[in-house]
Amino acid sequence: MSGHHDPPPFPPFGFEKHHGPFKFPGRRGRSPRGPPFPLTKEAFINLKHFFVLTILADNADGINGYQIQEKYKIPRSNVIRILEKFEKLEYISTEESVVDGRAQKKYRLTEKGKDFLDDLKEKWALKFAFFSELAPPERYGDPFIRPKLYRRMISDIDEFQSQEDALDYFHGYRSYIKRRIAKVEKRSKRLGTIKEGLDTIIQEINTWDELKTDKLKAMLDKIKDKEEKE
Repeated sequence: MSGHHDPPPFPPFGFEKHHGPFKFPGRRGRSPRGPPFPLTKEAFINLKHFFVLTILADNADGINGYQIQEKYKIPRSNVIRILEKFEKLEYISTEESVVDGRAQKKYRLTEKGKDFLDDLKEKWALKFAFFSELAPPERYGDPFIRPKLYRRMISDIDEFQSQEDALDYFHGYRSYIKRRIAKVEKRSKRLGTIKEGLDTIIQEINTWDELKTDKLKAMLDKIKDKEEKE
């Protein structure tokens, strides 16, 4: 039953190229163009790096290549190539041991790797937000509202050998949901802070006789500082 308590795997590394503009109606019916966003080869590679680094960040005690391949359904050739590259770049550290007579190498994220992951998060945050607009996560992305997930869980039950297996399995999913809730609550709080700041800006603008760009920039800086502390 090892592995059943792990969170659901990441989605596969594949997105169709999108050659048209993203359009989102504005307050007055405007449709500003989003980024011209075909996934280039470089962007595709960055996505794979992002997912593997995130896996490593979520396994602070270390994880081996086979576990990454099996738990997260990433092809072995991709796993080996990416881990070798990360090791050369010092994004990960390794620890070798012998388990059941076989050499095993565990990988951990280094501080340099964490910094690179943060850079990727910043780079991709806006693009992921556009994907969320196209396929709202509350409808398509939450694994617990998809029948497929329930079918998988029902199928997994047949592999249980004991009550301990069942407890381990459902404790794992409950922990996953609790982490999701905490992230959503934190995100909601930060968005609330931004909204309050924008409400203040709108109220201020309505009292002005002329545009004050320096004032707007200062107010935005204040919102940013407050939001980043949330």
